[in-house]
Amino acid sequence: MDGVPGFVPRLLRDGEVGLFRAEDRVFEAMVEGWRAQMLARGLTRATIDGRCGVLRRFQEFAGTFPWSWRPVDLDDYMADRRSGEKPVSWTTLRSDSNAIAMFCAYVSSSSYGWGALCQRVFDDVPAQIAFDECVHREAHSHRKRTDRGCSCRESGPSQTSRSSPESTHPARATTAPADSPPPQPRLRRSPTPATESTHRHRRRQATGTPDRTVTDPTASPALRPAPGCYRASALCWPAGPDGSV
Repeated sequence: MDGVPGFVPRLLRDGEVGLFRAEDRVFEAMVEGWRAQMLARGLTRATIDGRCGVLRRFQEFAGTFPWSWRPVDLDDYMADRRSGEKPVSWTTLRSDSNAIAMFCAYVSSSSYGWGALCQRVFDDVPAQIAFDECVHREAHSHRKRTDRGCSCRESGPSQTSRSSPESTHPARATTAPADSPPPQPRLRRSPTPATESTHRHRRRQATGTPDRTVTDPTASPALRPAPGCYRASALCWPAGPDGSV
């Protein structure tokens, strides 16, 4: 298992080797193992450094180590981040909570061996302490305080005037005046002869009916040439089923 990124180092797995300042050494090994695991997943160094920084700040605030962390520690940490001199945004708070949740999932997984090591050395095991309810509970309490502070403004008369623009702008009313003329119906444009010819040609192509060109100067009086003028007009008739015109 030495080739697995993030697995417990061989030095810590040796039960015959005593650890000086075991708590600090195990915690540092956990952080370095988490860093190696994130590098193996292809994360950038900036992301890894940011998450490790969040983890170290939380450990300094709690004053304990991952195998002793409890959900109340994370609640106190997030409350302190929101109520300090420079309160962080909810996006930053959720990002910190996600980083701590990912670290807890790493050290509590049996795939890396940290649970067995902590059970043997400290008689305790790390567990997940970050849940979505932590951030949701803080966000809900903040939203309730904000709504309570804005209730007086929302119940004022200005809210009603903004919600009905027709009351302050008569020109925007949708009802037409009584003396206005009735609306005229929209007329549909008739298709042009060229459009009708195109449609007939496409129908013949779709049905497979061939076109036959017949030259007949006397087919229509409108197309009949004037006396002394000789010309031919090409007219198209659809062929019948037997090929006749």
